[in-house]
Amino acid sequence: MALIFSTYEFTAFDELEKSMDSNKDISIIALCIDMKPKRLIQTRSGNQTYVQDIILINKSFQTMMLTMWDSYVDRECVLIAENIANKPVIVASHLKVSSFNGITLSTKTNSNFFINATFNEVAEYKAWVSNANLGETYQCVYCKCSQTKAVPRAKVYVQLEDSTGVLNANVIGEPAEKLLHCSSETLMQHSKRSTTNIHDAIQMAVDKEQIFYVKATQGLINKTEYKFKIIFVLDTCLVITQIEHSKVDKGKGLLYPDLPTEPTLIEEVCSSY
Repeated sequence: MALIFSTYEFTAFDELEKSMDSNKDISIIALCIDMKPKRLIQTRSGNQTYVQDIILINKSFQTMMLTMWDSYVDRECVLIAENIANKPVIVASHLKVSSFNGITLSTKTNSNFFINATFNEVAEYKAWVSNANLGETYQCVYCKCSQTKAVPRAKVYVQLEDSTGVLNANVIGEPAEKLLHCSSETLMQHSKRSTTNIHDAIQMAVDKEQIFYVKATQGLINKTEYKFKIIFVLDTCLVITQIEHSKVDKGKGLLYPDLPTEPTLIEEVCSSY
């Protein structure tokens, strides 16, 4: 194993830009701190495949997203999910650097992975995690106030579906808590103990008809691509009641009169996945 490991030349996260959108293979060592749900996408060739994003962090506290494709979702992602509470260390080779949504990593057909392998460098990473200073002070870039306690915020990636089609969106903070009927603090505690309770919370939101206010943002690089963010999760029964018993002034929102009236995508009735 040591002989195999010695053949790898690891690329630092801040050096990945040099290999962006090229055919160059790179190798990395990092800590897995989070993973997003797998999702079904359609490739440019028209085929459907599963992908799943893994969030990595290095010793310099730099984060990076690694997108796992096809069979890696069924193998490596399953192993990582089983150990995500313990923050597994991965060694990966033959990865590709992409410019999609910033600098990201993705697997290739010949990518290789070692998860919590018995390498000296892996042991060093685990020791770093054990000795990391968790009382770090954070300073707000806006008000310049400092805090020593981080406040958790829920971030959820969902698929919204109505009679016209499907779109991917993210929801952060209070709307995410409303969607999952669970606070960020509770979700964080569940993630430390077991994924069962989180799965139950997700199932409560799946296939449930709800009303969403969705903001569309045009991509910086590819102007034909859009990112979607859920701003509000509205109470379906309350909205229907207001429609039946009241008239809405022209140019004003139904529940939120101060919502922007500029053309913004609104998915009126969707199911979340």
